[in-house]
Amino acid sequence: MPDYVDSLDPLLMPPVRLLGATMLADLRWRHFATIADAIGVDRATLSTDFRRLRRAGYLEVRRDGNRTLWRLTNHGHERLADHLDALRDVIIRAGQLARDTRSRRTPVPAGTGSASPASVSAGRHALRETRGREGLSSSCTTVTTRQHP
Repeated sequence: MPDYVDSLDPLLMPPVRLLGATMLADLRWRHFATIADAIGVDRATLSTDFRRLRRAGYLEVRRDGNRTLWRLTNHGHERLADHLDALRDVIIRAGQLARDTRSRRTPVPAGTGSASPASVSAGRHALRETRGREGLSSSCTTVTTRQHP
């Protein structure tokens, strides 16, 4: 099994949790409403996801009057960094597989069936995202891809 498989964190797989934790990667306290607004999710959903991360020791919470503030713990920061590195490795591998599959592809005779438009689109998207491997950052606060013509 590749190393990145063990580094993927099931608690950070849901996009709301991943984006919320990433917003807190600088280890500073952030107002709950600010995080919810930035992610574009309702507060009830974010609250549920943040409670799960807090129970796992990834986040800590404090009250400041009527405001709720959240911060990523050192443990949460380590898990986030490992998870983002593993996701990067998965994207790179997916791109390699897409390129390899494309280079071995043989034309499908007309009328015998072909890939669905959705799967073709998904494969193209994965390939575009993985081009420029050196453009992928290992930083847990910035993950970017370079666009190639």
